[in-house]
Amino acid sequence: MNFLIEKATELGVTDFQPIFCERTNSHRLNIERLIKNSHEASQQCERLDVPKVHAPLGLREFLNKLPDNVQWYAALERSDSDPVAIEFPAGFVIGPEGGWSVQEQGMLKKCARPISLGKNILRAETAAIVCLSAGIFKKI
Repeated sequence: MNFLIEKATELGVTDFQPIFCERTNSHRLNIERLIKNSHEASQQCERLDVPKVHAPLGLREFLNKLPDNVQWYAALERSDSDPVAIEFPAGFVIGPEGGWSVQEQGMLKKCARPISLGKNILRAETAAIVCLSAGIFKKI
C-alpha cells in the first residue's frame, strides 16, 4: 500500500479511498502512515497539493457515496469488457488480491464502467498504475 500511495501521488491522484471487501486480506490499516507517505511523495515530486487519504469504507458504502462529477471505472480482471476511452475526471476502483466476488462485480457494474486490464492477473498496485497511465497519456 505504501508503494501504491507513493507512485499514485507522483502520478497526480487527488484522493485515496481504501475499501474493505469480501476478499480483503487485512482489515488493519494505518491511515496516519498512509497520510505521511502521501505528504512525503508530494514533497519529493514538488507537488503543491497533497492527496487526501480517506478513512476506509466497505464496498457498498463506498458505492453509495460516489461523487457524480467523476466517471467511475471498475477494474474487473479477465473481463469481457469492450475497450473504452477513459473520460476525465476519472475514478478507478481496484480490487483486492483474489479479485472481486461475483456479488461485488454485480454491484460495481451498476455504478461504474467495467474495464479489463488484460489477460494477466495484476497486483493491486500494478493495476492502479495501469489505470493511472491513461491519464498520463491524455495529458501529453
